Amino acid sequence: MSFVNEFQSKKISINRFINLIEPEMLVYFEQGAAEPSIIIQSLLDQADRVPNINILVTPVPNVNKILFSHDKDYEHLKIVSLFGTPELHKKITEGKVEYIPVNTSEIPTILRTTFSPDITVIQVSPPDIFGYCNLGITVETLLTAVEEAKIVVAQVNQNMPVTCGQTGIHISEINYFIQGESRLLEYQAPIPGEVEEKIAVEVSQLIPDGATLQIGIGRIPDAILGKLTDKTDLGIHSGLISDKMIDLLKMGVVTGNQKRIDKRKIIGTNVLGSQELYDFCHKNPSIELHPVTYTHNLSLASKLDNFISINSAIELDLSGQVNSESIDGRQISGVGGQLDFIRMARNSKGGKAIIALPSTDKRGNSKIIPVLGSNVPVSTPRTEIDIVVTEYGAVNLRHQPLIERARRLISIAHPDHREQLKDWVQCENNLKFT
Repeated sequence: MSFVNEFQSKKISINRFINLIEPEMLVYFEQGAAEPSIIIQSLLDQADRVPNINILVTPVPNVNKILFSHDKDYEHLKIVSLFGTPELHKKITEGKVEYIPVNTSEIPTILRTTFSPDITVIQVSPPDIFGYCNLGITVETLLTAVEEAKIVVAQVNQNMPVTCGQTGIHISEINYFIQGESRLLEYQAPIPGEVEEKIAVEVSQLIPDGATLQIGIGRIPDAILGKLTDKTDLGIHSGLISDKMIDLLKMGVVTGNQKRIDKRKIIGTNVLGSQELYDFCHKNPSIELHPVTYTHNLSLASKLDNFISINSAIELDLSGQVNSESIDGRQISGVGGQLDFIRMARNSKGGKAIIALPSTDKRGNSKIIPVLGSNVPVSTPRTEIDIVVTEYGAVNLRHQPLIERARRLISIAHPDHREQLKDWVQCENNLKFT
């Protein structure tokens, strides 16, 4: 009964929340599918009452849009983002949003040092009889953001699933609650096309039975997961948990039986997909969510045999440098956990780090290029490159000399661009290239 009284006594209105905000404060907003949308929208609706503040976010592309889709610019709301998105690229270019490139594993350190929040805003389930709310479908760096904040405000949503893992947060750790029932954000990946299906076939041949996978969401990841139905005893240790992963769990393909840690568990830090997926995760002990300090932890590589990371890229050059963030100077994505998981895979016994991408973009330009431009970010350096896959095959670049890397990458480039790439290599290296 004391927990009930404490919970009720901490309930406040949106107006009271806005009154808590003081000039120059740093406010951290949870993102992902559990974005506290009611609080964020109310903040924007009453922006004229909000003083000059700094807002810190790590948005998910094509999912978190509220803060970035409003028509007018709120000059007194300075946004700092630890991830790039298509919705943000214009404001990043205009200098209205400050983008900080960072590996996901480093964000907890950032929250403890450079950007320690004054207010952290999250979304949780209602408290249980023991006084615990649940972070539900997003954990990521929230526990650190809560620990470091001077004030913690939570949107309480009856629709938030109660998930297993490091997801509990006691009402004593939360200063204020705002009641707000709303649907959780959903995501449906675009349907894979012919090219994505061919890439998926190539990648599936690299995945042995019993492997543990890290893979994202989108056309290529969904196509790959769809090609794994003939595998056995796969495990999942990933940043995101998607609908397609649960399909494989229901089929008996994903069992986790071969994992040395977290046996028979799907491990992630975010759930992103359909309402059916969120319902499936509710109180389901086969799925656990943990902070990025666990999911993206390099030290786990020694305990995850045959760990295979599968990530995408916008382009890569013939030395193996990867750009997964920018198109034509527009910041549309971020480093995220790509490099974290690549390093985990390369340090895993039997592990593989795969970069999968189409050979050309929508305009027919080659995604395998001679060299990344001076204004193009290197998301994954050539020292970390491992296996690259296009619809024309897979090549292993690990520990290969530069000229051999070029040969192998040209072999999986689009046929229309291979001669041009060979000519560039010959010219730059003053040799006969075969």
